[in-house]
Amino acid sequence: VYWSVSALTCTLDKAPRTWGGKMVMLAHGWFFLIIIASYTANLASDLTATGLAPTITGWNDVTSQGKGVKLAVPRGLAHEAFLAFETKHHGFQFDADFYDRWEQAMDAAALGTNGAAATFHDYAIVQYYLADTLQKRPTFDERCGLMQVGSTFAPVGYGFAFPLDSAAFIAFSQSIIKFKEEGEIAKLVHKYGVGAKAEAAIAALCPLNTSTRLYFRDFHGLSIMTGVIAGAA
Repeated sequence: VYWSVSALTCTLDKAPRTWGGKMVMLAHGWFFLIIIASYTANLASDLTATGLAPTITGWNDVTSQGKGVKLAVPRGLAHEAFLAFETKHHGFQFDADFYDRWEQAMDAAALGTNGAAATFHDYAIVQYYLADTLQKRPTFDERCGLMQVGSTFAPVGYGFAFPLDSAAFIAFSQSIIKFKEEGEIAKLVHKYGVGAKAEAAIAALCPLNTSTRLYFRDFHGLSIMTGVIAGAA
């Protein structure tokens, strides 16, 4: 061990004379070389991952920074009305670019068009867009230029509205129950890339876990190889 460390630090003052001793020193030197190289690569990866961490972690970051965050928002939908409500009733100021389609707003946030840094949409729409983007774009930057952060802002379900004096909702309710029992709703969820399966696919291709810890099990093979070489000597 002393010889391996001194060789790597260029302070070598001893040298083995037998072939067995040379093989043992070679094994120890190889072991420490890999350890030091792994640590250096891990440190660089950790620093890079820290620099790539999102600066926006939720809606509170958008409201607190005000016009410091450029939003990409579809025009004429509930998004625009929501921003107007927040400005009128809570005094929040927003810097937003408006687009004709929600897909354009998502693309603008993903590509940083005109400095766009964020957008917000219904949860199912976000999942559909991310899953669809992952399948069609070839490179990592293109697939993962947009990530979902924060919790769901206002979790509510979808529904159909009927007049108070209408009995048509009974047929709709029965049909929905039938489709659910027959698995048709599950097929739609799978087809359009929403639900738990979509979350798993997104997480696999665009992992948000930036942990770069090194564990002993990462060097299990190296330890065995070093032991074999030293034992053979």
